[in-house]
Amino acid sequence: MAIFAATKKLTSTATDYNWVKLGVTDTSNKLQSYANKSLSVRRIIPKESFDNLENYLFIERLVDFICAEKIPIADAVYSIGLNLLKEHHVSPKNIHQIKAEYSFEKIDCLYNKKYPNEFDLLGIVYQSLITEGEKNKSGSYYTPKTLVKEILQGIEFDSQTQFLDPACGSLNFLLSIDGIQPEQIHGVDIDAIAVMIAKFKYYLKFPDTTVTPKIYQANFLAENNLFDSTDTGCLKNIIKNQFDYIITNPPWGALQSFGHYPKIKSGETFSYFLVKAYDFLRKNGNMVFLLPKSILNIRIHADIRKFLIEQTNLKKINVHTGSFSGVMTAYVSLLASKQTIAPVFEIAGSVHSKTAVNAQTDYLISMVSEQDSDILKKIENKGEHTLADSVWALGVVTGNNKEKLLNQPLFGSEPIYTGKEIQPYVLKKPIKFIVYDRSQFQQVAKEEIYRAPEKLAYKFISKKLQFAYDNTQSLFLNSANILIPNVPTLSIKSVMAFLNSELFQYWYLKKFDDIKILKGNLLQLYFPVLSQEQDHVLSVLTELSDRINKVNEFIYHFYQISGTEQEYIKEVLWES
Repeated sequence: MAIFAATKKLTSTATDYNWVKLGVTDTSNKLQSYANKSLSVRRIIPKESFDNLENYLFIERLVDFICAEKIPIADAVYSIGLNLLKEHHVSPKNIHQIKAEYSFEKIDCLYNKKYPNEFDLLGIVYQSLITEGEKNKSGSYYTPKTLVKEILQGIEFDSQTQFLDPACGSLNFLLSIDGIQPEQIHGVDIDAIAVMIAKFKYYLKFPDTTVTPKIYQANFLAENNLFDSTDTGCLKNIIKNQFDYIITNPPWGALQSFGHYPKIKSGETFSYFLVKAYDFLRKNGNMVFLLPKSILNIRIHADIRKFLIEQTNLKKINVHTGSFSGVMTAYVSLLASKQTIAPVFEIAGSVHSKTAVNAQTDYLISMVSEQDSDILKKIENKGEHTLADSVWALGVVTGNNKEKLLNQPLFGSEPIYTGKEIQPYVLKKPIKFIVYDRSQFQQVAKEEIYRAPEKLAYKFISKKLQFAYDNTQSLFLNSANILIPNVPTLSIKSVMAFLNSELFQYWYLKKFDDIKILKGNLLQLYFPVLSQEQDHVLSVLTELSDRINKVNEFIYHFYQISGTEQEYIKEVLWES
């Protein structure tokens, strides 16, 4: 085991054992390419940040050039920024201000280049140069521009309104507010290069301004308001009870501990930002935060939910669709104000009681409306059995897909299905093949599971329940999970029908709304008791060419879901 000494704390005992089993002696690439994103050296160009995706190839080549020439990121960003100031005719005084503040090297080949018109060109380049591991450690991912616009809808202000973004990054939020003036903008970020980019963009938006940007490199979470900054302007201009709006996308998941915030037990960075930002609001001020959707119902975030419900006037929570490059989570934005606490708040257009949230053990915030409650009661009232007694398994973990997955069948190989071939009810034709030698794989399930006469396979990474039937004793890769259900009164095809139905998809979405189909979540679904005749009919329906519609009709009728309720369910699924 000596070969793992340098990475002992980064891998589990099981992983170490599997690498020894497979004869792996060089683990550096494994650590960089495995699920351990904190060590990943992969670079991701954030497509969602572009004004024009036709510029993607230009950025890709630019990033490749900077990396190949080993140009320091700060020098590259500085050189491109100076070019943009020159090309956009920013006043000489403001250009001088930037040059006086930063002493990075100007790289002539970058300074003299022609760049496409992109609002956040500097931010895109910077995000593309930072490795996935660095982003993961800091929890730093910039907000997509379409999402910025969604979050800023409804912002009302006048010439006296003061704005702060305490995790401003490249200042996308505040610079995207229509009509905002330079004297209204305040920004803080711990990342020095991000702050430099924010200042470049500030001058690009206000080329002739005489107002020095109040954008500072500092740790907003430092104790009291004594930031980790030697800039006295920061201490002068970022003070408590000053701001009418605090709008931000704080770091997610970058766990740390601040003893001066005892009410936060989770160590979650965005929770600290919420608590501290509230102190910086004026009376009747508002804070708008973009946060992972898990803030609503994960137990570890009970502390910040309690704070939001009991200490702030939580007004609204909006649910957003789409994704960040490199980020796999759903997210919400919330609006809370510093004023008398109202008894209700709004989630996705539905009114919810704060008293009801207070009554929950962990202050859970449910997305369920009254109409949802009526439908869910119909489902749950017929629930009798779960999948608890079923057989579960992971597909084959090869340890090296590039070497062990074949694009063409060879002698001694057999097809292996991946998650891509799974669709509701049936499998697409397999496109990969494998020589099935169990001793050469990192992890495998029991042989009898793969070779079961009947089994279901489902996608693990998916927002939708997609279960396919297999009676060919085929292999599956670990992008698919395997289920051999054991539910009283239900055949395997009837279980599949319920899981693929619109009603169960809607139920799962309302309960979890995750992008992973987790065993723990599936175990919380309850299945009804069917007569022998009902089970037979439902099983037969799964074999018809029009199976999707026929199964949905059967299940809606079984649960007595009205036509109006069916239309509502379809609308919810469509919007998700």
